[in-house]
Amino acid sequence: MRLFVIGILALMVFARPGPAAADAQFDADLAILTACLADNAGKGAEQAAPCVGLVSEPCIGKAIGGEALDIAVACHERETALWDHLLNLVYDDFRQDTAPDVFTALRDAQRAWIAFRDADCAFPRAAFYDFPEGRPVASACLQAHTARRVGELRHFFDVTPKG
Repeated sequence: MRLFVIGILALMVFARPGPAAADAQFDADLAILTACLADNAGKGAEQAAPCVGLVSEPCIGKAIGGEALDIAVACHERETALWDHLLNLVYDDFRQDTAPDVFTALRDAQRAWIAFRDADCAFPRAAFYDFPEGRPVASACLQAHTARRVGELRHFFDVTPKG
């Protein structure tokens, strides 16, 4: 019996998807959002709006039972990580392809935006302090703010003189 338990524990540890599987999932999810952004490129700063939830909503749809709120938070965090990656890419585009004063202005604006986003999304958690629903509302807020910022910066990058 002891060997059976050890064998089950070993399977639980070693059968988990490794970093390669996680990277493959990240890449697949990123491709979904990137394709959506490309399809909506003509919408200016609102190009990300139709794309919000394309990764998190199907993930949340699989949640059942008492852990649904925790799963919803994890799904929002998964998509927020993708938007954050896309945000970093466009930020790097500004760093590389625009005048130093333009990038400095963006850097300062980003610092202020991050403070605003974090404060704005802390509000639902505080407002729903006694209710578990506050956590997924706050995580959805971070996801939406970050996606919106990607759309804004991609649009600004497209219309900003380079050099």
